[in-house]
Amino acid sequence: MAARPSGTGKKCPDSYGAEVVKCITQMKDQQTRLTTEIGQMEAEKRRIQNEIRNLSDKLANLNCKLAQKAQFRAQVSKTIQETECAYSKLLESSQVLYKSVKDTKNQIIGPYDQNAANLDELPQTSMAPGNAVMDRRRPTMTPQNYGMDLQHEGMAVAAAVATELNSSAPYS
Repeated sequence: MAARPSGTGKKCPDSYGAEVVKCITQMKDQQTRLTTEIGQMEAEKRRIQNEIRNLSDKLANLNCKLAQKAQFRAQVSKTIQETECAYSKLLESSQVLYKSVKDTKNQIIGPYDQNAANLDELPQTSMAPGNAVMDRRRPTMTPQNYGMDLQHEGMAVAAAVATELNSSAPYS
């Protein structure tokens, strides 16, 4: 048999043991690294699960508040709608009342002064005691006389109605 030349790839049995120990050490190092990475990943997983739980709680709380606010908004919208409707009816009623009072005033004042277009054109008479002729006009009641602040149209119409009522009486 021919002798094999050295360096053909065969190792002696003693070098196998060192090679196996080296491989085992490398695998143990890899196992340690993997254990550390797994521990870090599990810790990250727990942290994310806690975040999800906290965010889920926040979401549920937010949904509850959102539902309450939506319900309150619906109530406010309903109240606004009802108030606007009532205000519209009040304004319409005030305008009808004003027209009625004005028509009544014209019917009452008409026979006394056919030439007067409005009460400002009626002649002034003396209100002195004992005078047989009484002034047909009372002092005009205006919001400024009473310090009232009329900011809404309905209230302005009511003030005009009150002025017409005060000025439409033929006798004091």
